[in-house]
Amino acid sequence: MDMFRDHQLTVLALTETWHDTDSPVFGRCRSSGYSVADHPHLRTRDDHLSVNHGSVAVAAPGTSLSPLSAGPSSSIFEIVVSYVTTGSSRPAVVVVDPSDSQSVAAQFFDDLSALLERLVVLSAPLFIIGDFNIRLDQDVRHAEQLRSVTEALGLQISRTAPNPS
Repeated sequence: MDMFRDHQLTVLALTETWHDTDSPVFGRCRSSGYSVADHPHLRTRDDHLSVNHGSVAVAAPGTSLSPLSAGPSSSIFEIVVSYVTTGSSRPAVVVVDPSDSQSVAAQFFDDLSALLERLVVLSAPLFIIGDFNIRLDQDVRHAEQLRSVTEALGLQISRTAPNPS
């Protein structure tokens, strides 16, 4: 909630949240009037005491989040998809947290392409947000694969960096 206030955010997309279904942080946000759509990484019985890696969420104050079905799930990434209704605007926000394992890179691009093909037909602006673990200026092979997938569907890549302040 401090981030929304301090940075005057409308929507906050989060990856690697490491949260469970009963997260007190998101419960507090909801009780304070924030809309939250999340997809916690489900733990198995064997790892109930371990750190819950992965998980994604999108949150917004005074805004309506409407979950949107993205079709079949992927074993390669966590995802949450939601319409964000604010005033007369209703974009679709997709938060993706892929595995950083290079051994699954081919499957990641296949699954990402299939996901985006299902979503580009929406009659709404589409924002795909995530920590793709691809350095566009250094990881030439994977950067080219990402560009190829997005360009084939008429999408653009906007690269951002953390705010130094």
